[in-house]
Amino acid sequence: MTPREADPELARRLFDCLEAQGVRACALGVTEALPERIGGDLDLLVDPAQVRRLPRVVLAFARHNGAQLVQALWQQRTSWYIVLAAFGSDGWPRFLFCDFYGTYLHDGQPLLRCRELLTGARPAIDDDGYAKGFFTLAPADEFLCYFLKKVAKNALNGEQGRHLSAVFREDPKGAAARLRRYWPAPEVEMIARGADSGDWSEIAPAFGRLKAALRRRGSGSVAAGIGELPRIVARLLRPSGLWIVVLGPDGSGKSTLIDRLLPEVAPAFRQTRMFHLRPGTVPGTTPAGMIDDPHGLPPRGLAASVAKLGYYFSLYVVGYWLRVWPALVRSTFVAFDRYYHDMLVDHYRYRFDGPHWLARLVGAVLPRPDLWILLDVPPEVIWSRKREVPLPELERQCRAYREFVRGLPGGHVVDGSRGTDEVVRSVARIVLDHMADRSARRFG
Repeated sequence: MTPREADPELARRLFDCLEAQGVRACALGVTEALPERIGGDLDLLVDPAQVRRLPRVVLAFARHNGAQLVQALWQQRTSWYIVLAAFGSDGWPRFLFCDFYGTYLHDGQPLLRCRELLTGARPAIDDDGYAKGFFTLAPADEFLCYFLKKVAKNALNGEQGRHLSAVFREDPKGAAARLRRYWPAPEVEMIARGADSGDWSEIAPAFGRLKAALRRRGSGSVAAGIGELPRIVARLLRPSGLWIVVLGPDGSGKSTLIDRLLPEVAPAFRQTRMFHLRPGTVPGTTPAGMIDDPHGLPPRGLAASVAKLGYYFSLYVVGYWLRVWPALVRSTFVAFDRYYHDMLVDHYRYRFDGPHWLARLVGAVLPRPDLWILLDVPPEVIWSRKREVPLPELERQCRAYREFVRGLPGGHVVDGSRGTDEVVRSVARIVLDHMADRSARRFG
């Protein structure tokens, strides 16, 4: 699913805010349609001295403009990836993605210092001669910056190639001179020839070779690695991902919610991940399967039940550190359909017949998610969908789920009897509100 595009007015106001705060934002790439049409990330070059305060500036901007700062990734020591979210009149979230670069790094080595480039920046002008609120680089600098970015990503589409050719033709000598800082004459001649003609068929296959040359140029710097340590430690101590658990009896709509929710909140993260009940401890292991008759088997004996608790304890602890926590560090949205604590509500399903206090004790020390979402659906409605357990037992489970979730930090009871779209919108707002609150705590 393609993220819903942000309101262009939000981008305009962001440019105005940055300028008012003394942060000159110089847009990189295909900017002709900005800010009326934002096709992807806004790549913005800024003075390195302003980089560290950018999350606070954007946070204040969001608070005063009906938006939320839902993600701020410290990507390199002089760059931030920031995501703003705002809810449209239809209740669905829309996102604005901003890549701020103070210095353009590759493998930890500075390739371009944006402060030098900003000295030649010029205001972007629309077709009627009015300033658009942001700056663009001089043609030769724009060509070099954008071409380096495409080489580093090993990707170039038709629109990007046409843009590079257009800015190259504005100052071919200047662009070639800048290329010679990074590659020898044969490669520079090949790039210049393709950019001038608009035929990138020879250059695109050579991206791997060009990227390897950049890597060799920046290899072997101990200082570069040391300079990245504060960022790495911060990312480890404060993961940028989010972990939710969705609870409810069978038939309450948990799987449908997760399937619909993932693409709606995915733009705020690098990736998404779903687990059913438990995390596997080994990559590629099969998740817990669906159960057609949850109360069909007799409970285990005391010894087997206690042993099962020990197994679950090790499974969830090891699974968290091997699967969940690394995903959160990599800015992943992690969703669980059920979790260990489901057994505290429905111990028959898990054939548990041991001491309930011991099961609660294990649950108290296991890793817990950021958010618990209970889909609260009337038992009669669930009974009409699935009749796997008697109605009185279903009524008991619904009461027990509500009591459990309402007593939890990060617990939310959502009316699951509404239409699917309304439920998904409600949970998406819970997720993004939590992300915004977290950003406020970290940067406010």
